[in-house]
Amino acid sequence: MADWKRLAGGVPARGRHPDPAVRRRAAMGLTPTDPADAAALQSLARDRDPQVREAAVKRLTDLPTLRGYLGKDPNQQVRTAAAVRYRQLLIADADAETVRRELERAR
Repeated sequence: MADWKRLAGGVPARGRHPDPAVRRRAAMGLTPTDPADAAALQSLARDRDPQVREAAVKRLTDLPTLRGYLGKDPNQQVRTAAAVRYRQLLIADADAETVRRELERAR
C-alpha cells in the first residue's frame, strides 16, 4: 500500500485534503477491489464536492450503493456517472440472477 494511503477513518490522507482536486485524484487512484480502498471510495462518494463524488462513484463496484445515487444525488453529473457505472457493472460483471434482481428493483 502506498505511503499516502495511510487510512484514518477509511479515507487515505489525500482523500481528506482540503483541496477538492486532491480528493478527486485520490478517488481516481483507489482500487475498488481492495477492501480498504473500497471503504475509502464509499466515504469519498459522500464528499461535499460533486466532482469528488463523481470520481468516486465512477470507481464503485457495489450495485446497491450505486443504485442509491441514481436519483438521489443533488448533482446531475454524479447521477449520470452512477447510472453509467451501474449499467457497466450489470452488463460486464453481474451474474444472471443479480441482473434479474436489479431489473426487478428498477420497476
